[in-house]
Amino acid sequence: MSRVKSPFASPVVTVGSIHGGSSHNIIQDDVRLELTIRAYDKKVREKIFQTIKHIAKGVAQMVGVPDDREPIVNFRIGLPAT
Repeated sequence: MSRVKSPFASPVVTVGSIHGGSSHNIIQDDVRLELTIRAYDKKVREKIFQTIKHIAKGVAQMVGVPDDREPIVNFRIGLPAT
């Protein structure tokens, strides 16, 4: 977060859950990572969304994930912070 936001913006990104199967010795075809993103400023929240997409795609390219298996990043927008 410190690389993409002002120190005064105070956004929070929390890993809520990771779902990737139930076998200890099998690498799953897909994994679901659920995050909670909080920010008072809409522009800061949008920057976080863009950064998460950018990092997910960059890591996939770095480890050789084929284009047809790139990460799918979806956001469900909730209520703004109060």
